[in-house]
Amino acid sequence: MKRVLLVLMLAGAAGVASAEWVRAGASSQADVYADPSTIVRKENSVRMAALYDYKAADRATIFTKSLFSRVAQQEFDCDAARFRDVRASHYTQRMGTGDLLHTDSFPGSWQPVTPDSAAAQLRKIACGSN
Repeated sequence: MKRVLLVLMLAGAAGVASAEWVRAGASSQADVYADPSTIVRKENSVRMAALYDYKAADRATIFTKSLFSRVAQQEFDCDAARFRDVRASHYTQRMGTGDLLHTDSFPGSWQPVTPDSAAAQLRKIACGSN
């Protein structure tokens, strides 16, 4: 866990673009990338950095500028096929660049991984064939 947090902090300082992003899939709203070098396993739980590169600006009401990408540390429960955000940073430009709008550090609520979703593609990278 400390390794992933350190990687995310360093990525923010050095620019998220320096991460080893691998395209994991896409949804109608975003292209989704994973950084396999951030994978940390603990029993059947896996944490990994993910990047959501939005296809159109998201004008969330809590931000004064448009949101174009989000970098998250996500936790996957490989047995239960569920995931949650542990930390998320929101950026004004694509691929985790531009101004940092906001960072949430929280264990979010668990969400199911639905088949053929971006989360399913990320889970496949994080958990392997589980």
